[in-house]
Amino acid sequence: MTIEEVKARAVEQLESVGYTVLETHGEFDIIAINRLGLRFIKVIKEEQGLENEYLGIRDRLKYIPHQPRATYEIWVYSDEYGWKMQNVIEEVAK
Repeated sequence: MTIEEVKARAVEQLESVGYTVLETHGEFDIIAINRLGLRFIKVIKEEQGLENEYLGIRDRLKYIPHQPRATYEIWVYSDEYGWKMQNVIEEVAK
């Protein structure tokens, strides 16, 4: 499965539970909106070097202005297991 197909699967999943979804070409791949708040989501496909990419994303989040009632998430997809991790990044501003 390509990364584009993985992102499309994430969009479908979010829309199926009532989110309005915007796909972006910035630091995050998806912004999901509902009445409770915003979800900024980076989608990555499990492959070699994943740990470095994950740590790089966490490091860059320190410099992004954080919005109230928003979560910052990394979703990792594995061809073998499906969604392996949907990690909400907390306390990244410290």
